[in-house]
This record gives sequence, C-alpha cells and structure tokens, in this order.
Amino acid sequence: MDLLAISTLICILDNIMPFLIRFISSYVLAQKRYDIELRKELSNLKENMAGLSMVDEFAKCAKLQRRYNHVENILKENINQRLNQKIKLQMLLIYSFRILNVRILLA
Repeated sequence: MDLLAISTLICILDNIMPFLIRFISSYVLAQKRYDIELRKELSNLKENMAGLSMVDEFAKCAKLQRRYNHVENILKENINQRLNQKIKLQMLLIYSFRILNVRILLA
C-alpha cells in the first residue's frame, strides 16, 4: 500500500512540478525596474522623433534615432539575458527534480 501511495505521489508531482517551476521562475525573473525605465525612455524618444520634421531638423532627428537604436539594443540584450537565465533555471530545476524522483522510486 505504501508503494502505491508513494508511486502515485511521485507521478502526480512529476506532472505538476514543471508548471510550478515555470511559474516561480517567471515570478523571480520578472521585468526589472531598469527595463521599465528603458521602455519609458523609448516611448519618449519615439514621441520626440514624431514631433520633429525630418527635413527641417535632420541632425536632431538623426541624433534621436541613434539614441533610440542604442536604447533598444540595450533593452533587447537585457531581455535575452533574462530569458536565457530563465530557461537555464527551469531546465536545471525540472531535470534535478526528475532525477530525484527516479532515485526515490528506485530506492
């Protein structure tokens, strides 16, 4: 009877834990305040560029465009780093939990 209860619990946990791990890792690695500020700066730069005439103020518009591209690249790098960390953490936790389940089942 104990073996049935343990194996049933292990199977249930094996199916539930990946969802819990994904939820927890997305909460832990949520957007940082710095990224939110970068998004606000991007929207401000876009508004400033929309208000300028490209023909009349080319130098100012080009400077804003370069700044916009730079901030956008920084934001993309931050997002990619966070995504890579999230994937690594999820894989590590899910597979270590599955290895632990197999060890418990075989013991």
